[in-house]
Amino acid sequence: MALVTDAYSRGAASLVDLLDAQNAAVVADLVAANAVYDFLADMASVERAVGRFSLLSTAEERAAFFERLEAYFAETGALPGRRSTRDF
Repeated sequence: MALVTDAYSRGAASLVDLLDAQNAAVVADLVAANAVYDFLADMASVERAVGRFSLLSTAEERAAFFERLEAYFAETGALPGRRSTRDF
């Protein structure tokens, strides 16, 4: 974005190029925000499934939970972030 803005200010890029870059930056920010939302929603689903909510846990309890979760992924070969065919 900064490169296109600089090029536009020097007259080396058109207004359309600047608008395209701004649009791409907004879309990238939206995709990032959606990824965070999806993670939090999936995390809430996992916590609901195991019957425990990390909001009520201490930092040590949360760390232990994530260690167990990572051990499960390593043991089963499951890929975190990939949804299964069943809905949580």
